[in-house]
Amino acid sequence: MRKIICILTICALVAAPVFTLGVSAAVPYEYMIALYNMEGDLKDSVSGKDGTIMNGASFVDDSERGGKVLHLNNDNVTAPGQGLGYDAEGQHAILAEHHIPDSDQMTISIWFKVKEHRTWARVIDFGDARAETQDSPNRFINISPTNGEFTVGTLNINDSSDGIPNNRDRVFADVVNENEWIHAVLVINAKSGSPNVLYLNGKAFQSTNGGGTDAPDPAFFSPKDVLTADDGIGKTYIGRSRFENNGDQIFNGYIDNIAIFNVAFTADQVAELNKVDFNAGNPATAVPPAVEESPAAPEAAPAPVAAVVAPAAAPVAVPQTNDSGIVMMIVLALLGSAIFVYAKKSRNY
Repeated sequence: MRKIICILTICALVAAPVFTLGVSAAVPYEYMIALYNMEGDLKDSVSGKDGTIMNGASFVDDSERGGKVLHLNNDNVTAPGQGLGYDAEGQHAILAEHHIPDSDQMTISIWFKVKEHRTWARVIDFGDARAETQDSPNRFINISPTNGEFTVGTLNINDSSDGIPNNRDRVFADVVNENEWIHAVLVINAKSGSPNVLYLNGKAFQSTNGGGTDAPDPAFFSPKDVLTADDGIGKTYIGRSRFENNGDQIFNGYIDNIAIFNVAFTADQVAELNKVDFNAGNPATAVPPAVEESPAAPEAAPAPVAAVVAPAAAPVAVPQTNDSGIVMMIVLALLGSAIFVYAKKSRNY
């Protein structure tokens, strides 16, 4: 019996890597719905449309990022919504479209560096159009470097009647450092039975329906819930809040490489996304460099005429089998042998 158990254990160990083949950690560019690489303009390379930079925001070179980044210089502006209004003062940007997918899933990837923390300042803020007439949106998705205690990623449906505490799925993460580039990835995966996840330089934090010290809860609200807002969909902002005149402060720092997907990334895909260099444009549409052909070799001298012989038979084609197929056949053979030995010994008893 011990021998049989050993054989079965070996089979399981051999089979384990086989059954994991085909699981890809590659970035799924086919689901990318927007990409702004900030290389001197605010153009979405997926749609080809241009966003708008506001009130003197500019693109500057950054050696750490290896290219240009968007500089939102708000050293002297803290909460413009209480004065002339966000669109009249405070540097920020408006994306070409709202980019909210009609889906239960969404992944938002953005690089940012905070010069000075501002309470409830936004790195990015999606939402309904209610804020443009009534001070605040009911439905929104955003990332804030700090609420005064945590770095926060939020999907909020204030006008929901579904009974979810606080009508929100919110991630409370360790507050990010000032003057450090942060790769933030907010993964929304409603109806999956799992919480949403905010990754900050690869470290994962899960969402709750409550406060910052509450246990994680399964994500409930979807990006498509924002699309059904009674007031329609508003603009998507970079560096400013969708809330008007309520004291939300404005982002002061740098932004780079915004990529938005209509699918929920796995942890491995987030890790791969962290390595991607978008400075050259959209990897999904990049044209590989032309391969230079090697110069043609000089023609060989004609071979001497040989005696006529019968032509060799054509080789028989052998079906190609990949490595995983071979391993699988070995595993099945081992399992069959083990079962045969076990059955034979059982009969002897």
